[in-house]
Amino acid sequence: MQKKVTDKNYDLIFKLAAGVFKGRILEFLGIKCAQIERIFPTELPKIEANTMHTDFMFELKDSSLLHLEFQSDFTQETLYRIFMYDARMIMQHKKPVKTVVIYSGKNEQLEQGFEMGAINYRIEIIHMKQYDGDIIYEQEVQKINSGQQPDWLNLIFLPIMKSTKTVKERTKEVIKLCSRIKLKKSHYEAIVSAVLVLADKFLNLNDYEEIWEEISMLNVIKFAEKKGIEKGIEKGIEKGIEKGIEKGIEQVIMMQLEQRIKNIPSDYRQKIERLGEEQLKKIALNIFNIEKAEDLDPYLNN
Repeated sequence: MQKKVTDKNYDLIFKLAAGVFKGRILEFLGIKCAQIERIFPTELPKIEANTMHTDFMFELKDSSLLHLEFQSDFTQETLYRIFMYDARMIMQHKKPVKTVVIYSGKNEQLEQGFEMGAINYRIEIIHMKQYDGDIIYEQEVQKINSGQQPDWLNLIFLPIMKSTKTVKERTKEVIKLCSRIKLKKSHYEAIVSAVLVLADKFLNLNDYEEIWEEISMLNVIKFAEKKGIEKGIEKGIEKGIEKGIEKGIEQVIMMQLEQRIKNIPSDYRQKIERLGEEQLKKIALNIFNIEKAEDLDPYLNN
C-alpha cells in the first residue's frame, strides 16, 4: 500500500511542525512538566521492520523526555505498543519518559496504564473532544477578518477537535485560512506542516491527495495574485494617467453642458460617460452650438 507521507518527508514535516509546537503546547494542552528544551532525536535500532513513527519526542529542561502520541483509536494493544517504545527510549538514552496521548476518538473510558509483575506503567490522556472546534473555528475566523493574528495552536489542533466537520474538511478549511494571512514562507510552511502531521493518522491516501491538490492550487493563486499586483502597479501608472485625463475631460464637459442645458436626461448622461477621449473633445469644440439635449445626438450616435 502506498504511504501518505514517505519517511524522508515525514521527518522534514515533523521538524517543521515540532518547531511550532515547542513554544506553547504545554500550556495549551494543560500538561504539567518541566519546560521544553528541544526536539529530541527518535532514531532507534530497527527491532521491528514496520516500527511506527512516534509522534513527538521532546527533551525537557530537567533532562527528562516528553512523548506525545496522537490517536483516534486507542486499544490495549495501542497502550502496549506505546509502552514498548518508551521502554526502548529509556534503555537507549537512560532518561525518564512522560507520555501523553492526545486522543480524538469518541470513547471516554480508556485504559491509562497497566500493572504486570514489577511493571507499573501509566500515561496521561487528553481528550480533544472537550474542545468545541466549531466555536473555536468561528472565533479564529473573526480574528483574521478583523486583521488580528489567530491563535496558531487553535488552528493547528482544530482538525482533531470535536466538530460537525470531518477531519479532512476541517484540515482544508484551516489551510485556506492560513493562506489568507500575510506570513513569511517559512512560517506558512511550518503551520501547514503542523496541521498535516496532526491530521496524518486520521486521513487516508485519497484525502491526502485532495488536500495536496488544494494546497498547490492555493500557492498558484497566491503567485498569480502577487504577479497581478506587480503588473497592476506597472500598468496602473500608465492606465491611471490615461483614465484620469479621460475622466477629467468628461467632468469638465458635463459641467459646461449643465450650464447650457437644464435637467440633462439620465440616458444622455450615461451615454456621455461611455464616450472616449476623441468624442469628448468634439463636444468640447462645439459646446456653444449645443442648446438642448437633442443637439448632442450627432456626437453620441457616432
